[in-house]
Amino acid sequence: MHTAEQLAALPGLGEATRGQDRLPQCALALVGLVPPEKARLAPEEISEVFVDPEGRAYAFRVTAYEESHPPEALEEVQEQVAADLRLEAAFDLVRKRGRTVLEAAAEKGLDVAAKAEGVEPEETDWFPRQRGPFAYMGRYIWLVPALPGIGRNELVVAECFRLGVDPEGKRRTLVVLPRGRTVIVAELADHRSPREAAYRKERLALAMQVGVALAGKIRDELLGEEAIRRRLGVVYSPPETEQEGPPEASGE
Repeated sequence: MHTAEQLAALPGLGEATRGQDRLPQCALALVGLVPPEKARLAPEEISEVFVDPEGRAYAFRVTAYEESHPPEALEEVQEQVAADLRLEAAFDLVRKRGRTVLEAAAEKGLDVAAKAEGVEPEETDWFPRQRGPFAYMGRYIWLVPALPGIGRNELVVAECFRLGVDPEGKRRTLVVLPRGRTVIVAELADHRSPREAAYRKERLALAMQVGVALAGKIRDELLGEEAIRRRLGVVYSPPETEQEGPPEASGE
């Protein structure tokens, strides 16, 4: 059996979500430990699909569960407490290394500062604030883009875009993700305003529209009536048509 914290620590599955709901918390809520009644899973019933940051899908069913209870003896939780302490100590060390990289990057640059700590920086391509819409379970959803080595993480993407409009012009930030015990030093390479980004996205379609308009203008300049008159040096006027009227009366 796993606790919610243990499920959250599992790669992929621990970060799987369905809308705003996370799989580790829902796995416990849906077995009947948490209301409402109508949301609970029946025995052996399969849950709805959860998706992790890499796009992998998960569904689960509960075969057994044990309600929370105080430990009867220290030995019952001793290993778990020791493991939690080791993880927290390691996370503290990672946070310190992250702050060291952030401070050194201001003087030496991120590449040099990261390599001094034994970390290889990774550069992303251009990415938007959100991607979509995607059809999902009868509705349309928007997803934050997946970043190399990080996956889909809304906090990381939000921090990157915050750097693009930082009033003090900061280009680096430290992002701490307690859930995955991960620390990220992000540096802004470049940023496009929403209007510029939208233009670049529609650039090809706009170019085609301009091309069609120019082709029409050139056609009119070469084959239009005024162009023909200029080339032939003649004055063209349509033939006059006789005006029809009532027939003249005649008689003897």
